[in-house]
Amino acid sequence: MSLIVHDLTVDVAARGRRAPARPIVRGVDLRVDDGERVGLVGPSGSGKSMVSRAILGILPPHLTAGGSVLLGDTQMIGADENIAASMRGSYTGAVFQNPAAALNPVRTVGQSIALPLRLHYELDRDEIRERVLRQMRAVELPERLESAYPHELSGGQRQRVAIAAALVTSPRLIIADEPTTALDAVVQRRIVDLLVSLVDDLGSSLLFITHDFAVLKRATTRCYVMEAGRIVEEGATEALLHDARHAVTQSLVEAATALSLRGGEEA
Repeated sequence: MSLIVHDLTVDVAARGRRAPARPIVRGVDLRVDDGERVGLVGPSGSGKSMVSRAILGILPPHLTAGGSVLLGDTQMIGADENIAASMRGSYTGAVFQNPAAALNPVRTVGQSIALPLRLHYELDRDEIRERVLRQMRAVELPERLESAYPHELSGGQRQRVAIAAALVTSPRLIIADEPTTALDAVVQRRIVDLLVSLVDDLGSSLLFITHDFAVLKRATTRCYVMEAGRIVEEGATEALLHDARHAVTQSLVEAATALSLRGGEEA
């Protein structure tokens, strides 16, 4: 599924008659074509996560979005909540930064992965369990963890559960918002490679959001660089790694190179 974002704005709603709205995302344009893996990279506080939440239609109540977000043929800005919820469950999947917070602590692994199927499809219990176990195998989780709770899992296992839940409906677009930040470098690489492999197997599109160019290189072929709520540079990921023009891109590349040298891997 294609994603076309044009002139996207996100504002903090004005409080009182005289207080102006405060912009935190300004005039963002980006595009993800069918089957393409695209990155959105920028320092903390640059507005990346607000872009992802505006795309999914899950901004907090005190924030408002303007402009255009087309998921396929569906306009998400101003969409009825039922339409937006249907798009999130059936056509888009999301993997967020902190799986410990994203996963319900009173749901088992099997229940968490099954939830999107129960919400969006009319399947019997056996069909749901078959799909859950198939998805667990796909993300390399042993079936014995089906009845486990999030607190019984490692950080990497929790993120695999989150990926399984996001992909169990075979969405056409996956948005991964800082999915490896809380993990160590070795687990990061495994999770990124797993996610990319699963996305490619589905033939889906991927928008991968991060502050880390070293991670972005493994996940994407093209990317947008964001600073202070705006897109400041875009291009092929590999090209930006070697010929960054904007100062913020250069600093992100330098940080990734330093981390990679310490970790023994080229940026």
